[in-house]
Amino acid sequence: MSVFVYILECADTTLYIGSTNNLQKRLKEHNTSKRGAHYTKIRRPVTLVYSEKCSNLSNARRREAEIKSWERGKKLALIKMKKNIRSSVKTVTTFSERVVRAALSIPCGRVTTYGRIAWSAGGGAMSAQSITNILGKAFEQGEMFIPFHRIVYADGHVWLSPKRRKERLELYKKEGIEIDEKGKIKNFRDILFEFD
Repeated sequence: MSVFVYILECADTTLYIGSTNNLQKRLKEHNTSKRGAHYTKIRRPVTLVYSEKCSNLSNARRREAEIKSWERGKKLALIKMKKNIRSSVKTVTTFSERVVRAALSIPCGRVTTYGRIAWSAGGGAMSAQSITNILGKAFEQGEMFIPFHRIVYADGHVWLSPKRRKERLELYKKEGIEIDEKGKIKNFRDILFEFD
């Protein structure tokens, strides 16, 4: 069962963050029924401006809490990034653009491999070696939301540089991804994200 974290823009332009396993039903509840949150009932109509698929309810609740803790500007940047991805889906032409789009689509609590990203972007086995470079350049150019920690080696090992080790381990813990003492994801096959 899929679970979603979502952001609604209310009639007064405030933002509401929630999670649900039925996005369309929950949006309808927010706009029409007594089952919607009190916050949105008095600020109707509300519009869905962002949604993110998570692997389970626990990860969705963690992600919901994380987004709620952000200042408004960061929430708006997340919404804008998602809109930019949607609007560019039909116009993405370069391998690098497709790599960035693929990386941004990895759900919370899931991981994928360099090779799977390369394949989804239309590249072959050798192009997997260029993924880190492409994503690094995109980050330098302002693409702030690349989930580097969700991209791992084909055998389930994670990359933990001394400089980023603590930060990465905290991200894995926050998303419920367990890493063993050898730097390998414990339930790698269960949380491996495959692109359509």
